[in-house]
Amino acid sequence: MPDLFTHLCATHLARRGIEARRGRDLPEADAALFYLGGCLPDFVSRAPGVLASSPWAHHVLLALHQPVPVLLVAYFLAMLLPEARRRGYFAWLVAGAALHYALDFLQRDLGDAGEFWLFPFSWKTLQLGLFWPDQAVVAIAPLLACIALVEWRRRARQSHRLRYW
Repeated sequence: MPDLFTHLCATHLARRGIEARRGRDLPEADAALFYLGGCLPDFVSRAPGVLASSPWAHHVLLALHQPVPVLLVAYFLAMLLPEARRRGYFAWLVAGAALHYALDFLQRDLGDAGEFWLFPFSWKTLQLGLFWPDQAVVAIAPLLACIALVEWRRRARQSHRLRYW
C-alpha cells in the first residue's frame, strides 16, 4: 500500500486497536510519533525524490526506503526529543515504520523495486505479491468505512460510559 493516505488510514486503525486493547487513549505525543513512523519510510525516501532528477537518485532513494536507514533516522529523531521519554518515542517511531513495512510486504513490485529487508547486507527482495502498488487506491474507500465504523463505535462507548459513570 504505497500511498501515504493508505498508510495513515492503516496506522489510525492500528492506533485505535492498541488503545482498545490498553483500555485508554495513547498520549498525543506517542500517537503523533506512531503516525510519523507509519509514513517515515516514504518521507525518508520519496520526499527527496521530488527534488532529485538524476538517474542515480532512484537507487539511492530506493536504499533509503529500507529498514536499516529508516531505523537510523528514527534513532536520530528520537535523540532530538526530550531525554526522559526517548526510548518510548523511538519505540513508537519504529512501531509505525514496522506497520508501514508490513503493508508494503503485501504488495508486488517489478524488478528491483521491492523491499530489501537485509539491506545493506543483501539485495534480495521478498514480498507476498497480493496486489500491485497502484491498486492501493481501491483500498481507500473500505479503509475510510472501517475508520468511520471504529470511530462511531468508540464514541458510542465513550458516551455510554459517561452516561453511567
